Amino acid sequence: MKTPSQNSAHKFLKFFLISSLVLPAVSYSQTQTIKLSSVLPNIEVADNFSSRRRGLMFRSSLQSNTGMLFIWEDYTTRCMWMKNTNIPLSIAFMSKEKEILEIYDMVPMSEASICSKNKAAFALEVNKGWFKEHNISSGNIIDF
Repeated sequence: MKTPSQNSAHKFLKFFLISSLVLPAVSYSQTQTIKLSSVLPNIEVADNFSSRRRGLMFRSSLQSNTGMLFIWEDYTTRCMWMKNTNIPLSIAFMSKEKEILEIYDMVPMSEASICSKNKAAFALEVNKGWFKEHNISSGNIIDF
C-alpha cells in the first residue's frame, strides 16, 4: 500500500507527464526579427572604406527616422569613434546573421574607441536612445 507522500508524488508525476504531452512547449527565447525599413525608413549605407571612415562626421543633426548602416566584408571585432561627430548616437554591433550583439551610447566629439566585445559584420548608428525607444535590444535580428 502507498503512503500519502508516495500517492502525492505519483499524482504529480502523472500530471506532469500528461501536461507535457498536451500543453505546447514554452519558449523562453525573446528573439524578435525587426524589419529595419519599417522602423527606420531612411537608411544610409556605408559599405566601403571611404564611407565607413566618414560615417556621420560633420553633421549638425540627424533626423529621427534616419540611421547609418555600416557593412564590412570580413567578420571581426569592430571599433568606432565619434571624432568630428556632433550628434549623440547609439550604435548596435551585429553578427553576420544580423543579430544585435551589443548596443552602446556614444559621446559627441569623443576620440575614445567604442569596440565590440564580439565579432561583428554590421553596425547601425542612430540617434542616442533610438534603440530603447523602439524596444530593440541585444538578441533581436535586424532584417535589411
